[in-house]
Amino acid sequence: MLPPGFGPPSMVLVSPLLSAGGSAGALLLIRRAGRAGFDWRDVELAREFAARAGAALATADLHAEQAHLARVLQASLLPPELPTVPGMLVTADGTVTPVLVGGMPVGALTVARFAEARVHLDPGDLLLAYTNGVTEARGPRDGAMFGAARLRAALASAAGQPPAALIDRVLQAVDDWLDGQAHDDIAMRAVCASTPV
Repeated sequence: MLPPGFGPPSMVLVSPLLSAGGSAGALLLIRRAGRAGFDWRDVELAREFAARAGAALATADLHAEQAHLARVLQASLLPPELPTVPGMLVTADGTVTPVLVGGMPVGALTVARFAEARVHLDPGDLLLAYTNGVTEARGPRDGAMFGAARLRAALASAAGQPPAALIDRVLQAVDDWLDGQAHDDIAMRAVCASTPV
């Protein structure tokens, strides 16, 4: 423990490194033979240094525990496989075609994974991405879901409209289906091809 050639010690000062869970170790100051002993300033300096070192070790332990818990929690929130984010292609003539895209809603998690799908939009066509809250909205009478068929009908009735008007039409159809019943799990995004200039 002593460096080579140090010789026999004449005095040892030991200060415990105290942390929240007890002693985390000790600070040892050793004087060689032939040197003066430790005075009160040396003792106070050793105690102060040991107290700060103990607090730093306790903080490092706490940080490591919190980082581990954060990793475990974050891993438990990620789905084992990417969910399907449904979409509908609405053409200007009212044809509605499903488009399946794997991935997650943008902004749902800081570490999200996305899949790719290619869709060609002609002028007047529109692509609607939506959460399952649209089709799974349950009516108050018999608990039946709004469903994909009602969604396709709402989209067909709004074909040729701008994205905002189409979303308003779908929201109105879902609200009518809910008949005043609360339902908060709905998100939609509509995009259309720009008109050639």
